[in-house]
Amino acid sequence: MNIKDLKTFEDRYNYDVKKLGMVEKKGKFDYLSWAYAQKLAKIFDEKCTWRIIKNDNGSFIHNGFLLLEMTFLGQTEQHFFPIIDHYNKPIQNPNPYQINTSQMRGFAKLFAMVSGFGLSLYVGEDLAYLDEEKNNKKQQQDKAKKDLTEEEKQAKKEKCIKWIVDNVSKVEEDKQAGVLNNLDLLDLDNLELKELKIIYKNISKELEKGA
Repeated sequence: MNIKDLKTFEDRYNYDVKKLGMVEKKGKFDYLSWAYAQKLAKIFDEKCTWRIIKNDNGSFIHNGFLLLEMTFLGQTEQHFFPIIDHYNKPIQNPNPYQINTSQMRGFAKLFAMVSGFGLSLYVGEDLAYLDEEKNNKKQQQDKAKKDLTEEEKQAKKEKCIKWIVDNVSKVEEDKQAGVLNNLDLLDLDNLELKELKIIYKNISKELEKGA
C-alpha cells in the first residue's frame, strides 16, 4: 500500500509504524521518531508547520511544560508537553539540550495527535504513569516505615509490651510460655521491636482460636 493512500485519521491510526522502523525506544517507552514524524508530515502536507510558543516573559518554559502548535492539513492544534527524561520523569532546571529533546518529542506526539500516525503507541501511557506513581508512593511509605526515629521505635515498643502484658493472661495457661517463646514478662524490655511483634502475633493467634 502506498502510504499516501491513507486518507482518513482512522487509516493512519491503524497503520503499523513499527514495521517501517519509525519507532524509537526511550527508557521503557516506544515513541514515533521525530525525524519520521517530520518526513510523514511533509509527505502528506507540504504546507505543514509547527512552532514552539513563548510565554509572556519570552521563555519557552510554561511551568515545566512546552507549548507546541502544529498546522496539518489545514487543522491547527496546540499541546502542552512536559519537559521530561526518557523515563517520563520531570526535569528540574532543564538545560538547552533537554529542552530541545522534549521539544522534538512533543512535536512527534503532537503530529501523532493530529494525523493519527503512531498515536496508538501512546495508549496506556497515562496508566503506566499512574502505576509508576502508585509504586513510588508505596516505596516512600515503606521507606518511612523503615526510617522510624529512636523515639518512635521506643513508643511502638512500649505500646507492644503493654498489649502483650494485658493479653497474655487471656491465653490458656499451659500455652502462655509457648506464646512468650519461653521468656519471662520481665525480659520483654530487652527485646527488639521485631521480636516483640512475633510474640504479639503468637498471642493474637491463640486469642483467635479461643474466640
